[in-house]
Amino acid sequence: DHQVLTTGLLALLLGTPPRTLQQRLATLTALGVVERFRPHQPVGAGSAPYHYLLGETGATILVADGHPKGPGWDRARLLWLTHANGRLTHLLAVNALLAQLTHAARHEPGTRLVCWWPARRCHTRWGRLISPDAYARWQDPDGEVDFFLHHTPTPATDRPVVLLEGYNDLAAATGITTPVLLHAGDPDRETQLRDQLAGQRLLVPVATSNPACGPPTQAVWLPASSPAGGPRYRLDALGHP
Repeated sequence: DHQVLTTGLLALLLGTPPRTLQQRLATLTALGVVERFRPHQPVGAGSAPYHYLLGETGATILVADGHPKGPGWDRARLLWLTHANGRLTHLLAVNALLAQLTHAARHEPGTRLVCWWPARRCHTRWGRLISPDAYARWQDPDGEVDFFLHHTPTPATDRPVVLLEGYNDLAAATGITTPVLLHAGDPDRETQLRDQLAGQRLLVPVATSNPACGPPTQAVWLPASSPAGGPRYRLDALGHP
């Protein structure tokens, strides 16, 4: 469902020892259950890690297991991803958050990633109004919150405002105000994002963060209504009681 996962992300998701993981991935690749590639790197940057895609045999197994059409497997689209560097980088940044939440849930008692829907499933459900990169529900000892996620590495001048119009419409129609989390590529871009949101009328809770703040389960989320430099909050504090 999440299309591309690197060796490092699989290690976080599965908690398998590195050598065992490498051996199993090599076997699955040989059987055609998965396919793998390494994107080109700039000169002097070394080799990229292997990136894994669902293979044709893997898709066949999923169909036999009752998953129609083998979710996530479209050979032409997956091969296109191997050459679409901007899209691939974006997809991996979103999947990295999934992997970090899954890893935290394995090691922190009382925490659980209840669900994580990728962009395609979100589009099928809400595509007429919104197009998030993911929808998730997170549970920890202090509460539970569901949220929509957007990874925004390079915000355009009016993109956050236009992006949130659909969420305002959805909240007005349903009476459900699901938080929207905007994950910027770095601190400067988060500042740009917040400047663009300043003064906007929002019907849904909006919070921002960036990788330099730390893992997504920690107090890294700054509500759009808070001043720059204000306290950041954990995920459970963003939802309603």
